[in-house]
Amino acid sequence: MAHISFNQFRSILVVIVLSSFLAGCLASANSRYFGRTQPPTDNVLRYISGSEPESLDPQFGTGQPEARIYMALYDGLVEYHPKTMEPIPAIAESWEIGTDGTEYLFHLRQNAKFSNGDPITAKDFVYSLRRALSPELAARNGYLAYYIKYAEAYNSGQSFVKDTNGQFLLKKDFAEPNPNQTAEIAPQHDTLGGDSEFHRFLDSPERLYVS
Repeated sequence: MAHISFNQFRSILVVIVLSSFLAGCLASANSRYFGRTQPPTDNVLRYISGSEPESLDPQFGTGQPEARIYMALYDGLVEYHPKTMEPIPAIAESWEIGTDGTEYLFHLRQNAKFSNGDPITAKDFVYSLRRALSPELAARNGYLAYYIKYAEAYNSGQSFVKDTNGQFLLKKDFAEPNPNQTAEIAPQHDTLGGDSEFHRFLDSPERLYVS
């Protein structure tokens, strides 16, 4: 009687398993339960997203169906590493973190473009953030950006943007008006008198809101 070594037995077992798997795949290709299982010839990935997406606007949707579509359609400054989930470069090719950990400087890829060929600039990101936090838009997921300084105040209508350098000022900054603050938001061609609507807003910080 011939004896089969362990290595021979293992090789035979592997052949049997692979043969069974191949037979199952061939059978399922014509199975009435699975239908056609041949890969499509077009370069299109189709997947089930769940319920109907609420919106394709990334600043409106708040559910999982929308999130899956947003991740497939849009890029951000960074993205997640597929294994470690650490942030890795996306539209930003690199970034620097300030010594106190509160300021981030992102360097965009020089070849970053929209789908129509227009170049992507830092202003596009600033616009997107301000739009998401705009009280007029009333985006339900605006709170996700509250870790940015003054974002919550801007979202709730308690701050406005200085035209000169894009910085934010809060209503509380005008509780005790001083000449410097008044000058910072004065119109470029200041032809308004002291009794103008503009100055009345300065004297009433609880009403101050500039969009």
